[in-house]
Amino acid sequence: MINACTLRVVPTVMAHLHEIAGAALPFETGGILLGYRTPSEIVVVDALEVPDSKAHRFGYTRRRRPAQEMLDVYRAGQPSSSDVGWVGDFHSHPADQPASKTDMRTLMRSARADGRALCMLILARTSHSWVTYGYAAVNGTATRADPVPTL
Repeated sequence: MINACTLRVVPTVMAHLHEIAGAALPFETGGILLGYRTPSEIVVVDALEVPDSKAHRFGYTRRRRPAQEMLDVYRAGQPSSSDVGWVGDFHSHPADQPASKTDMRTLMRSARADGRALCMLILARTSHSWVTYGYAAVNGTATRADPVPTL
């Protein structure tokens, strides 16, 4: 299924991610992606920044406990019938660099542990704008899945 996985992102979420990344410069930042899955898609409908007090120009770590607490609060505010939940992570790179080997290992390990398709967005800074690299993984296998806007 992973070869057929499309990563869709609500356009306002992408704009919000760029704002978060820009505010953190010259350091990395990141957080969790919220959305839902269909048999062939991961759809990102929101994102929450999860601060890392140890972030620097070349590193960000999503802290598990604060991320879980933020997810729990978010889910508590959703209707009980909502399918929206954690679908992956994002973080920024202050330079135009795609996912590192560490990023990819983390994504594959998370997907293997979760047992469902997960995604990762890397927001990379170019000289004048942001480039977004997308990835999707299921059962520990990852592939590029550049995000497309939702309709």
